[in-house]
Amino acid sequence: MRLLSTLAVIALSLAAAPAFAEEKVMPAAPERVQLGQEKDKAVAVLQLTVQMLEARVRELERTKAFDNHEARELEQHAEIRDRTAAAMSSRAKEYRDIAALFPAGDTVRTELETIAKDLDIFAGKDREFATERRKAAQILKSQAQSAEEDIKADRAAIERYKQLIGRVK
Repeated sequence: MRLLSTLAVIALSLAAAPAFAEEKVMPAAPERVQLGQEKDKAVAVLQLTVQMLEARVRELERTKAFDNHEARELEQHAEIRDRTAAAMSSRAKEYRDIAALFPAGDTVRTELETIAKDLDIFAGKDREFATERRKAAQILKSQAQSAEEDIKADRAAIERYKQLIGRVK
């Protein structure tokens, strides 16, 4: 944005210089040629800036669409992991309930309790995975929002610069 501001100041100063020069009484022929060249330079710089901003807007729009798409995908993956975690926790409870039917110290009971613990661990990992996916989705949503704000600012700048080109010509 600082580059754009600098370009705008340069363009404005180039555009403003002829206006101040015309107020003074000077020889007509050489000054008019020089002012025409300065206006041409200002218009050229402004047109390049507009083209650069238009390209940036197109890229920001693609970035915003990509970020929003990926955020939705991440949220869907998180929901799947949540469902998997819930199913594993439920199944772990079933294993503990079945294990309780066996006498203490029985090897089958021990094995069933081990399976229940494993399922609880897997469920915990899936919940962590879902949480991380949601955090990543939030980052992408934030970046998409930032891109949207930049698009609006760039479009406003493009319009201002086009108006300035009309005034300079």
